[in-house]
Amino acid sequence: MKTKIIIKAAIGILLSIILWGCTKDTVVGPTGPIGATGPTGPAGNANIEEYDFVVTSQDWKLSGNTWTATYSSLTINKTDAVQVFMVNGSVYTALNIISAGIQTSFSNDLQDIYINVSSINNVAIPNPGNVPFKIVIIP
Repeated sequence: MKTKIIIKAAIGILLSIILWGCTKDTVVGPTGPIGATGPTGPAGNANIEEYDFVVTSQDWKLSGNTWTATYSSLTINKTDAVQVFMVNGSVYTALNIISAGIQTSFSNDLQDIYINVSSINNVAIPNPGNVPFKIVIIP
């Protein structure tokens, strides 16, 4: 029994020495000179694409109680983030929004943006008229 206690104590002391007994005093040397400036990166905005357009009253198509307009001829990759904003002067409001009982939303495929305007109560609403939008595609 004494032998087991002595062995356990020896192991404990040995572990203490191994884990905590060895510390190195580190002296930090002087700071070296500043390195050379790297090359200037390419100009631009990280390949973000922006499209400003106005949906006119003639562009809206009515299906049931939903007005839909399509912005076409885009190239959208499956991994791209797409955001659409409704523009009112200098104010950009991200879609999807609900205001005064009217929902304005968008969806997209790999070539088109579909903007939908409908009543949240599923009742007929008038043609939205001329509405400016901004599309932002982030690769």
